[in-house]
Amino acid sequence: SRGLGDVYTRQDPEQQGRGLGRALMDQMMHTADLMDGPVYLEVRVDNEPAIALYKRFEFFTAGVRKNYYQASGMDAYTMTRPRKSERV
Repeated sequence: SRGLGDVYTRQDPEQQGRGLGRALMDQMMHTADLMDGPVYLEVRVDNEPAIALYKRFEFFTAGVRKNYYQASGMDAYTMTRPRKSERV
């Protein structure tokens, strides 16, 4: 099925821990659930706070993309959140 679109986010490290990421995810996941759409994302393998947040939103790790971040050569996890009808 066709996706709804792409969103790129990056949070300033000085702003982490203030609930902005959770607020954004709440809204995006609410919309995805209303449309019964799956959600896919990539996250740096060393970004433990983001990975923990995504797991709270029922994402699971589906794979690893080697050297995904070109500037650093860092790998990324590919994470997936199934559509609402598949999670219920």
